[in-house]
This record gives sequence, C-alpha cells and structure tokens, in this order.
Amino acid sequence: MTKASMLQNDAADGISSSTGISSSKGAVANAVDVLIVEDNREQRAMLIKLLRAHCESERFEGRYMIDLIHEADDYKSAMELVEDHDPDIVLLDYELSPNGEDDETSGKAICRDLRARGYKAPVIFVTGRRKSQIDAADFLRIGADDCVRKPFGIDELLARMKARLENYERSDHAEFKIGPYRFLPSWSWLIRPDGRRIRLTEKETGILRILHEKRGATVNRAEMLERVWGYKPAIRTHTLQTHIYRLRSKLEENPRQPTLIVTADDGYRLDDG
Repeated sequence: MTKASMLQNDAADGISSSTGISSSKGAVANAVDVLIVEDNREQRAMLIKLLRAHCESERFEGRYMIDLIHEADDYKSAMELVEDHDPDIVLLDYELSPNGEDDETSGKAICRDLRARGYKAPVIFVTGRRKSQIDAADFLRIGADDCVRKPFGIDELLARMKARLENYERSDHAEFKIGPYRFLPSWSWLIRPDGRRIRLTEKETGILRILHEKRGATVNRAEMLERVWGYKPAIRTHTLQTHIYRLRSKLEENPRQPTLIVTADDGYRLDDG
C-alpha cells in the first residue's frame, strides 16, 4: 500500500509532519522510517532535502532506503510521533533546549524519556558542539547510540545510520514489523495486533529473519538452506518447504493462498507492505 505523500499537523506548540519518499515500502528491501527532531526550521528542511536527494532512487549504503521522514521541532511533537509511528531511527538535535540544557523538554530529555518508555531503535544525536565539548560517555548514559557533528557530509550521516541500524538488527531487543505482526527474533515470537503471542521454532525464526532482511526481494532456496541449516547447495531436501508450510500456517489468514510469504522463482519473498 502506498503511503500518503504528506501528513501534517501544525500545532501552536510544535510541528509534527511526515513526508513519504518511496512509492511502496513492501517493494523495497529494508525501507526505513526516520524521525528528525530539530527546532531550527532551516536546518530541518536542509536535512530533509539532503536525505531525499540521496535516497529517492537508490538504497543508501547498498542496503536501506528511506521510506518516510517524520519531523518534529519540540519535545511534545517528537514523543507523539514516536508513539504513533514507531520510526526505525531518530536523528535528534542535542542542542534542542528551550529553557536550558537540563530542561525537561530538551534533546537530552527526549532521548532519556524515549528509552524510559521502551523505545529501543537507534537514536543519533546531531550537535554543533566542537569535538572537545562532546562528552561521549554522557551521550551513552542518556541512551544515544551515536553522535554526528555539524557540519557533516551526507555520506558520513548515512554511513552512521546504516551502522546503527545493523547493530540494532543484531541486538537482543530488535523488533520488526511484518504485516500486522511485531516480530521479535531474539524471543522467537510474533505478536498479534491483539497482543497475543505466536511462538516460532528456531528454524522458523531464522527463515523469517532472512526474508525480512531482504523483504521485497526473492531469497532462493539454496541460500536459505545454507544460512538456516548449513546445507551445501547440492543437497536435495524438502525440509525448507515443510518449514515454510508451517510458518504460513502461523502467519497467513489463508495458508493455501499466502500473501505474506510468497513463492517466487526458485525461492520465497516477503511481501509485507
């Protein structure tokens, strides 16, 4: 389903908006939703323009593509956007401090409170401070994953975003959206919209993780067998088909007519858009 090109709500106490870039998230491997929190309108607009220009027609760093950019300029709109849209990564102005650095609505407070509320995805501070003024230990204590200094090149920013997204995907608290489900690979769970859990086996979890990693693209049977079971390409077996059947029985509304895990060419594809 194509996302709306613009959803905007300009409030007296802050801006909260979202702009679409790619036309179909389900057709793009590793599409990423980004939240930019910056109270300087010009700097916020410039960052959005740079991200759009670089990512509109190609995956950044060879793996990801930005699908939707959310923007906020204060504590309230930032917290609401995370609650409503659960972005994949947050770029947060460290100097956002209406009433001083230790204010309860500052950039530091946003990061701290996001972590307190259970937000686990990457947060990258964007700062205009000189290197000598940056306390990396303080950033980590607050809960940030990285920091990039202004002025920065777009290639540096995208490389840092890619590194933090990859670290998150390998972490124990990684969580992914697959169709109507939340997928928690470290727990081998799918969480239904009503909160009920679906338990996956180790192999089912491995299959789903690989399909999600390359969602929108076909993963051939040989690659799946080698990565999940360690089988060599020459081995002939129906093990994969059996596990796909069981996985579809857990995910699909009609396993005989699957819409999430689709058979394609010599393998399978995740269509979760």
